[in-house]
Amino acid sequence: MRISKTLILMSLVLCQIAVAQIETIVRAVETAPVNIRLPSSDGGTLVFKPCAYACDADYIRITLSAITSYKLNGKRVRFDEFRQSFMLRHKNDESYALVTYDVESKYATAIEFSE
Repeated sequence: MRISKTLILMSLVLCQIAVAQIETIVRAVETAPVNIRLPSSDGGTLVFKPCAYACDADYIRITLSAITSYKLNGKRVRFDEFRQSFMLRHKNDESYALVTYDVESKYATAIEFSE
């Protein structure tokens, strides 16, 4: 009986330690494409509001880099193709964008745009 109580107590302590170490490293935000200000080059700064429609949320600034991947309707493309298609269709109410970035460094890891 004493061993069982000790094992239960140790399990609870280990669970508490494991829970305390969880932190967000990468954040993915679905937003309306009209809330995104896309830079003219793939080394620029992307500015967006983290909401699906018009909102009062503060803008988030992240940096695009060589590690950023760009997807149009599920297909990976180069930045120039992504930007051209995005600018033509970003006001479409049925489209969405998913912006994924590193929380600490504020570097974008991926941007997806779908209609």
